[in-house]
Amino acid sequence: MNVKSRLTAAHVVAEYGQDELQDILSKYGEVRNARTLAKAIVAQRAMSPITTTFELNNLLSQYR
Repeated sequence: MNVKSRLTAAHVVAEYGQDELQDILSKYGEVRNARTLAKAIVAQRAMSPITTTFELNNLLSQYR
């Protein structure tokens, strides 16, 4: 991401909807299961916020 931008990855993970996350993951993350990962992110943050890259990686590693 652009370091000069006010938009952060933390904001994207915390605020973007499932469709937006899926779009980003499929276009820039080059993953096949973007829909599943986006759904997992949204479900997890509904239970508790994802605040670190470790938490995000731990969540997504379950789908590799």
